[in-house]
Amino acid sequence: MTLRVLLVLGWAASVNGEGCAVPMTFPQSSTVTRSFWSPNAKVDFSPMTFIHTDGYCRKGESWPHDPALQTNVGQVHGAPNNAFGDKLWFCFEEPRSVIGCMAECEARDFCGSFDRGTVPQSECCLFYKGNTGDGEAQRECFVKKTLPNELLPANHLSGTSVGVVPVPFIRYLKLTSNNEGLNADSQQGYCPFWTWCGFVVKDCFGGLLYDVVLQRTTDMDASGQEMLGTSVLAYVVKNAAGDILGRTAKLTDGSEPILIFNKDNQPVAVMVTPAGILMRALFDMTWYVNVLNPDIPVQQEPMTDPRLLTFIVTYQFRGLGFFGTFVTLLIFFLVLSVVCYLLYLRFYASAWLGPSSLRLWLSEWCGCCFPKRSQLLIDHEGYACCGGRGKPSKWSTEINSLTPIE
Repeated sequence: MTLRVLLVLGWAASVNGEGCAVPMTFPQSSTVTRSFWSPNAKVDFSPMTFIHTDGYCRKGESWPHDPALQTNVGQVHGAPNNAFGDKLWFCFEEPRSVIGCMAECEARDFCGSFDRGTVPQSECCLFYKGNTGDGEAQRECFVKKTLPNELLPANHLSGTSVGVVPVPFIRYLKLTSNNEGLNADSQQGYCPFWTWCGFVVKDCFGGLLYDVVLQRTTDMDASGQEMLGTSVLAYVVKNAAGDILGRTAKLTDGSEPILIFNKDNQPVAVMVTPAGILMRALFDMTWYVNVLNPDIPVQQEPMTDPRLLTFIVTYQFRGLGFFGTFVTLLIFFLVLSVVCYLLYLRFYASAWLGPSSLRLWLSEWCGCCFPKRSQLLIDHEGYACCGGRGKPSKWSTEINSLTPIE
């Protein structure tokens, strides 16, 4: 079965060779979700999550409650000016970059927008949904919104998909576009779901674009400074010639943001998920991918190449495979029920199940799955289905006259 991973990416594309698209940039923000109910573990990308407007965020409701201080992005402290404004804003004590402020908003429920100054590191204030920019100078308001296709920029590419080709023991992904044809492939060897592994990204002719190597190295903070004394697992990205193009900070399962740096150790993108540990492991999960400078072309900033970022975030989904989470759980319970029923039917007809105490325990456990059957066959020695030991049922008097088949 082929896993279809639907992507809607806002990028401009030019054609490099016959049917081989070279994307120009990644959208500033994309929402990436995995569907629990999809039989093929579908992952959707929605571009343009934040819309830039001028001015302070205003014209909306105040916060009905204080935003969470502790999130997957980390512990924060409120600024002194939060005491004013009747909870219209929630500002942080420490300044943030654009992508840092985006991550703070995305990690909190009901955050609809944020505003900040125009300098790289500026005050970051979160606003409740419904607030937009008031047009004032020297301030930027970013409104969280997923645009419909008719409102997307003219240079966007929609209907792009990533498929998992069923190759044994490896993950082989295909990034394709309805408009431009095959864009890129990615191949990863056998990789347990509880860890990370390196992978390669190839163009549509099979030429190597990026070699993403898993490496133990020092961690990086949000400003790009090495954190001496640390040792973490991170991706190091190289081109076909072996030159280092950039790297990530510490890889996490979503408990912390995953920062992406260029070769000059400048932060260029961040990936974050607000989901808790159970949601990250089993159920629906959302990742947000935010790019600092979406107007810079891929040739100038390869670490924001959609062909690279798409695969990096796709590999963060632990449930990536030929079956979705729902289908996998459904198959598991169906197999368990069949095994249970077969053991139940064989309970009195065979001695291979072991001592009578084990057989009685199996009959009580499996009989709960099929109560009508258990009413006739259990409890000949004082056992009742789902009732535990020594709890006689109303069927005891009717079954005592039956002789079990040994």
